[in-house]
Amino acid sequence: MKKTLTSLILSAAILVACNREDDTPVIQANFDVENEFLAIDHDLQFSQIPTRAVQYNWDFGDGQTSSEQNPSGISYENPGNYSITLTTMSEGGSSSSFQKDVQVGRFHAYEITVEQFSPGTIESTDSPFEAIIQVISVNDGNQEVIFESEPQEDISEESLPFTFDVNELALGGNGLPIYDNPLIHLRNNTSQELIAASGYLYSSTVSNSYDFESNEGEFNVATGSILSVKYRLIYPD
Repeated sequence: MKKTLTSLILSAAILVACNREDDTPVIQANFDVENEFLAIDHDLQFSQIPTRAVQYNWDFGDGQTSSEQNPSGISYENPGNYSITLTTMSEGGSSSSFQKDVQVGRFHAYEITVEQFSPGTIESTDSPFEAIIQVISVNDGNQEVIFESEPQEDISEESLPFTFDVNELALGGNGLPIYDNPLIHLRNNTSQELIAASGYLYSSTVSNSYDFESNEGEFNVATGSILSVKYRLIYPD
């Protein structure tokens, strides 16, 4: 009789425990990202994350992971299409997963305009000259000319502003922002004199604006001379 009563009590306790676990609400994984279309080196911003889960496991699709509720400082080094997965664990041990895809592109310059020469760089008495734009990629301290424009003739202060088409040049990377890599040099094509320049070796004042909706951006670099660079975000196929 005592054994039977003990067995009944244990069975009832197990049943109550199971019911309590079954009654624990499952926390449904969910999140939103500020922008599903973004650029390399731009941090992801998350919202709408459930707050009552006891465990969070993030997989960002490129080898990066996190166990924080709302991770920060997460960005992508390379263009591509990535799937972000959040798995949450409820107090009762139930798990839930949610996935969202993001598309990561890279900024490319397509037009460079010379707005102003440094005072004294081009004397008013100088003859008009032939100008070229050189674009120099920076990688681990090494520099490589990756683009050289067709020469423009009869350049002088009176010809300002004048523009070069640069055919979709990749910007940024190697730990440098878009206005520091690559270097942009305006040169006298005959003497190779450096007339104006931008990039981390030269830039002193930078203004920058970009609109994701129109996919148009422009930054201006002032080192005495003023260069204006128009750019847009290009995504992989």
